Parts: sequence; C-alpha cells; structure tokens
Amino acid sequence: MKSVLWIVAVGGLISCLLRGEEIPLEKFKKLKELYAQAHSHSVEKSYDKSNEVLKELLSLLPGKEPIDVNRARVHYDMACNFSLLGKKTDAIDSLNHAVESGFWDHDFLTKDSTLKDLWGEKSFKELTEKCRRALAEMAFGLKDISGKVIDKKDYKDKVLILDVWGTWCAPCRREIPHFVKLQEKYRDKGLRIIGLNWERRAPDESIRKSVEAFAQDNKMNYPLALLSESMLGAIPNFEGFPTTFFIGKDGLIADRVLSEHEYSELEAIVVTLLEQKEKK
Repeated sequence: MKSVLWIVAVGGLISCLLRGEEIPLEKFKKLKELYAQAHSHSVEKSYDKSNEVLKELLSLLPGKEPIDVNRARVHYDMACNFSLLGKKTDAIDSLNHAVESGFWDHDFLTKDSTLKDLWGEKSFKELTEKCRRALAEMAFGLKDISGKVIDKKDYKDKVLILDVWGTWCAPCRREIPHFVKLQEKYRDKGLRIIGLNWERRAPDESIRKSVEAFAQDNKMNYPLALLSESMLGAIPNFEGFPTTFFIGKDGLIADRVLSEHEYSELEAIVVTLLEQKEKK
C-alpha cells in the first residue's frame, strides 16, 4: 500500500497536504508523526526542539532532485525557528538552502513577519534578491530535449519568454504558432523563448521523444526542456496551463500571464520590454 506526501510550511507552522511523490505507508506515517512533533514544539516556542525534529525529517524525505519543494519548505521552516531564536546567521543559511531547493516565493519571503528580525540585514536583502531572480532563472542548467544544457550566459541581456505548457493542453497548442512567429520576428532584436514542458507524469525517454516529435511537426524554433513535478510545484501560485513568464533584460520577471492569449497581446509585451532596454 502506498501514500503520498507534500509539505507546506508557513512561517513557524507546519501543515501537511497529500500530493507528490509516492512513499511507503509506514514511512508516511513516520513523517506525519514528525510533523506533529515539530509543530507542537513550535507552538510551545521550543524552537530548538522543533528544528531537531525537522532535521530528522529532512533525512527521511524521499527524492534527491536539486529542486525539491518538500526540502525547500522544511529548510524555510527551520529558518523561521532560527529567526525566532535570534540565530540570524543560521536563519539566513537555512533560507539559502530553501531558495536553492525551490522556495521561490519572493513576496511571501519579504512579508513573513516571522523573519522580521532579519529584514534589516544585508545578507537578507541579498537573499531576497536571489529569491526574486530564481524563478526567472529556473530553466538555466536544465537540458533541452536535444541534450544541450540551457546556459545562463547565452541569455544575458536578452528578453526571455518562459512558456510552461504541455502537448495535452489545447490552449497551449494554439499558442505555439504565436511563439514561433515571435521568435522569427524578434530573435535578431534580442528575444529568446524557452518552452518548459509538463506531460502530467515524470519525464522519461518516451516523453522526450514524444515532445521532440511534436516540436518537429509544429516547427518549434526555440529550445524545450522537460519539467519535473517538483520544479513545477516550485512555481509560486501556479494556477494552470499555459502559464507564460516575460523576463526583461535585467533578468527579472516583468509580466506573467495565464491561459491562452492572442498574438498581438504577447507581441505588445515583448515590444515593450525590448524598447525599455533600448532606452537605457
């Protein structure tokens, strides 16, 4: 018998939702027990004890992917405990681990009053900037479907579109010709596009071949990479497909649009971003 685990940590409180990677039932029960213990210690303001339990929890979590939202949010919760203990250096260190593991919710990070004692620290400001850029840089380091690594340096000073899509998604498919046209028209002016594909199950060779065939049939002229479920889960406030991010030449997300849009709407955003750079 199997069960599943998904972790959501908010401030110093720990809650558990069912979702994510399948794990044995007995292990799931153990993780739930640890959550209850950590939560109880946190409510009692025994933050050191809470972190001891969270460290044990980290050692038992399944999965070793670089982006792992479960781990990211446990690290975040530990950071909150450290902050409440006045251990600023440890709190920043845990937050760094959280961001590196996929905690990319910049707005939440900067508004969480549990971390208020860190707000004035230079290291916290540097960390929030890192968090702000992490979502825009989520494609960098991935391999595209041809096996080539998507290198950050190739996108320096470019306007970048990140399209989160799937071949199963009709609105996603209808938008593909818009992105192909945009890439043809504006590539020489500094536009780049990356498609981030999710086929509703863990990517494997069969999915890679299927997406590759789809790309060839639709004459897609920009790189495509396959998302893991954990990376998809790391996108803050993700609501559905397609979700498209527009990133300015400063490397920051300038716009985010949900669902299908007309070519003219997409082009208007691109042109604005290209013109903003030209004025600098």
